[in-house]
Amino acid sequence: MTAEQYLMMCEQMGWEPNEEEIPKDPSFLPFDVQMALVIFNTLPDRVEGMSGTWLGKDFNSLNTIFEIYEVDNKRDVFEYILLIQREYGDYYSKQQKMRESATKSRGRR
Repeated sequence: MTAEQYLMMCEQMGWEPNEEEIPKDPSFLPFDVQMALVIFNTLPDRVEGMSGTWLGKDFNSLNTIFEIYEVDNKRDVFEYILLIQREYGDYYSKQQKMRESATKSRGRR
C-alpha cells in the first residue's frame, strides 16, 4: 500500500491518519538500504514446523544473491539485512503474543 492509498482509505473510512502508519516510500532510502530490502525479500523464510513461528531468514544462498545483484558493499548491505530481520522478528513476536493473549482470553469465557 502506498502513502496515497493509505490516505484515501482513511478518508473513505472517516479515520484520522496516523503518521506512524503511513507507508514509507523506499525510493527515498539510500541505495544500500534499498538493496538490503530487495535481498531480504528474496531470501527464504525459516519457520518452526509445529508452531509456525518465524525464525528468520535462511542465509545459505546469500553469497549467490550478492553475486547476482552485483553487490559491492556486502558488509553494509548484510548489516542492513540483519537490522531488517531484527525488526521483522520483533513484529512477529508481538503478533504471536497478541494471538496467545487472545486465545487465553477466549478460553476464560
